[in-house]
Amino acid sequence: MWIGVDKLYTGVYKYSDGTPLKDCRFTNWAPNEPGDSDCVQFWAGKGYKWDDTYCTYQKMFICQIGPGDNAGCC
Repeated sequence: MWIGVDKLYTGVYKYSDGTPLKDCRFTNWAPNEPGDSDCVQFWAGKGYKWDDTYCTYQKMFICQIGPGDNAGCC
């Protein structure tokens, strides 16, 4: 599933609201990730850790933000 993190157009991983991933305290990369692809998914094969992959793949997506939460970080 897509999780709303990519590095399209900027070369820096960011959430879909524009918040840079480096500004957030939480990451959950699988071992040896990220690689050189642009979009980030939950990777079922590695215990639902994060994996970068090609943005052209069709996948389901998840998105959640809590009431009043506009920081963009989990």
